[in-house]
Amino acid sequence: MRRENRGLISTLNEAIGMASGRYLARMDADDFAFASRLGAQFDAFSEDPNLVVCGTNFVTLLPNGRAIPADPDVQTSHRELRIASRFYTSLRHPTVMIDRERAGPEPIYDKAYPHAEDF
Repeated sequence: MRRENRGLISTLNEAIGMASGRYLARMDADDFAFASRLGAQFDAFSEDPNLVVCGTNFVTLLPNGRAIPADPDVQTSHRELRIASRFYTSLRHPTVMIDRERAGPEPIYDKAYPHAEDF
């Protein structure tokens, strides 16, 4: 994509608009994913016709190589996620897959939250 710099959020929304696939999964260069992640999420969408967004649990890797284990109390229901999102980021972007057909045509990233695209 070659154009003037409009910032990360505008660029992300523009790139998403150009994407042709049904499912959207975004990760930054410094993120890692287990090899089974995308297949497991695709299966979740196939099993639940009402699912719009699917995230996973995660392990945090510190700069010294130490791993902080995943949270065993991960939220899984719509209600649990809505409550948790009032207190912390309940869906981390490198774990999220979105069904674009079910999500609708609205931009995914909001310019009012300039740094939220990384959480």
